[in-house]
Amino acid sequence: MPLGAFLSGGIDSGLIVSYMAEALGDRLVTASVGFDQAAHNELDAARLTATHCHARHYEETIQPRLDEVLTAATTGSGEPLADSSTIPTWYVSRSARAHVTVALSGDGGDETFAGYDFRYVPHVIEERARRLALGAPGRRLAGWLGDAWPRSPRLPRPLRLGSLLRNMARDPASAYYMDLCFLKPDKARRLLGRPAIEDPSLSPVYAAVTDAYRRCTSQHALTRAQYADLHVYMPNDPLVKVDRMSMAHSLEVRCPLLDRRVVEMAFRIPAPKRQRGTTGKWLLRKLAERRLPAELSRLPKRGFTAPVAEWLRGVGASCFRDEVLAADSRVNGLLDPSVVRVWFDEHHAGQANHSYGLWAVWVLERWLRL
Repeated sequence: MPLGAFLSGGIDSGLIVSYMAEALGDRLVTASVGFDQAAHNELDAARLTATHCHARHYEETIQPRLDEVLTAATTGSGEPLADSSTIPTWYVSRSARAHVTVALSGDGGDETFAGYDFRYVPHVIEERARRLALGAPGRRLAGWLGDAWPRSPRLPRPLRLGSLLRNMARDPASAYYMDLCFLKPDKARRLLGRPAIEDPSLSPVYAAVTDAYRRCTSQHALTRAQYADLHVYMPNDPLVKVDRMSMAHSLEVRCPLLDRRVVEMAFRIPAPKRQRGTTGKWLLRKLAERRLPAELSRLPKRGFTAPVAEWLRGVGASCFRDEVLAADSRVNGLLDPSVVRVWFDEHHAGQANHSYGLWAVWVLERWLRL
């Protein structure tokens, strides 16, 4: 039986496929999926890599039924897991299982080789700025400026400095915790009908998230964040998602970039060589220049996520109203229904993007119904 691989448009899975091609030749099978929305589709990039590596490539444009999506996101997870990339993982597992029984994935490349530019780069900048700040007064000023800074997503990215300034006022472990919260604590507490708290350490999950960060003996903020991700984030989200969605289709998945020898080698590389300036995953990018099609570097990066924001404004809006906003919804006893309704109305009208919080609520509703 041939060995397969999940192939996205990124360099992690692309590099794995390139090495597999050397070992397997024409027995290599790759599978890719994407949605019909451009922001959630990397099929063109995946096809370039597959052609370059002479793989037997299978691709699928997903146009799922909403009920099928919600079922996949709840029943197969074993818990209310609100990571929307659960959905494409379920579909790519189904696609791969039609041709192979074992597949490799590129999971772990970002955590091991410092690829999360949107978290790791600001975290290092914050640490450097914190050391240059004029003691406690400077940190307090940074926090005040962060609170006052405009938060509109319509601002150009370089002008969205609020989170960075607020994190400068915190200790590094707390800043890491806040960066890891996709739904920030103040919004989460509002959703629960509770007052906001200034001190994130009062959260019941704070210690579980930050203990690994504090335990890391490195003096470099990048290494501490990567170390914590490997101990907290990876085993509680990406690996859970991949394992459960693949096993739902009786597919075995392995992650070569999380091999102990690879991780130990990567952490022996000095942090400035893993992340050079504002460019993460520097060494893997240089390796990809030698092993993958040059055209990949010119294609825009898109996440392996589902278009839940669009669903909540479009095909899923009425279903959300019927299930989550109904008087007998299961989440009414756990959350503040008035907040959920305001978020949904703002999101549906295009006034704000509350997709992550609303999707989490919907997954929880479905989970409670099951």
